[in-house]
Amino acid sequence: MSFLALGYNQLDATTIEQNHVELDGTRTGQLASRVQRGLQEAFGSRFGLAMRVLIPAIFLASVYVPLRRALNEVTWEVRARAAIRTILADEAPRAVQTAVVVERHTVSLHLVLVASNDSAAALEQRVRAAITASTGVTPSVSITAVPDAATLAAASINRGAPEQTASTETIDIATIRQRAGSAIQAEWPTSAAGPLAGWEVVVPSRATPTIVVRHLGPPLGAAGEAVLASRWSTRAGARLQVRDVPLAIDTATAALGRERQWLPVADTVLTWVAQADRAIACVKAPSDTARKTTSAQRAALASLRASPAARAGRVLVTDSSGWSIRVAIDRCDGDGRASVTEPR
Repeated sequence: MSFLALGYNQLDATTIEQNHVELDGTRTGQLASRVQRGLQEAFGSRFGLAMRVLIPAIFLASVYVPLRRALNEVTWEVRARAAIRTILADEAPRAVQTAVVVERHTVSLHLVLVASNDSAAALEQRVRAAITASTGVTPSVSITAVPDAATLAAASINRGAPEQTASTETIDIATIRQRAGSAIQAEWPTSAAGPLAGWEVVVPSRATPTIVVRHLGPPLGAAGEAVLASRWSTRAGARLQVRDVPLAIDTATAALGRERQWLPVADTVLTWVAQADRAIACVKAPSDTARKTTSAQRAALASLRASPAARAGRVLVTDSSGWSIRVAIDRCDGDGRASVTEPR
């Protein structure tokens, strides 16, 4: 209506365009003239009205579809962020640090919370369920528990005040081991520190007994050691210390011909496995006697066989076209056996 009011319909655009093209005698002008005549015939035919409607509709659809998808994604992200803020305000008002990533229909959340490991594990399940119900996607949620000042103070008192717990002279070591085992089974923070692979009580001469724990996962840190020492000392009825020996290596792999680079990492893992009660080293190596192997590969297999873990029956080797080692608890890939294939 605006163009009609301004009088644009009084101009014959076809005549103006044709005169302009005819005046241009160049090769480009001739090509433009042929294109102009073709368009004029197409739009002037009985299908001209349909083409005038269809072509703009095609261009509009090509823009509308991705634009609509982007708007839907932005709308979802805004609603998801608002829902997550509400959930965290209700479930984790004491969180000291949060990291939330909402993009491409995925949600990633990390919290640092002043709480116990058990409380953090329970909160992680509640938050994951609430976000899934609100957003329709299963989020990646991780919560790090930090001991509060009262817990650290109790640990400090435990270390510095021997009169609060009995000495090892009044409680025999066997009783301490029994009580410590019950405490570890009841209070080991699997969600934060990973599965427990083994533990032992070390009793130095004229020193506080130390519980050495070996597990698959991140280190406990000084604060975590102090908290566990405080709790386990109370349960054991004697003053104890805790020493953490973690193994953070997930899987170490190498291709054939890289045995020398792989062996030092494998030796570290095998030494740790030999000292852990429940750990099994799951090794993949070129161990089939029918396979043609090099002297370096045979030497690597011999080194595996001579390791303390293999002598203790805690290494399982399966044939493979490469080198790989990982640690499992009690069994490897559903096979409870642990043995080393004889190198050829």
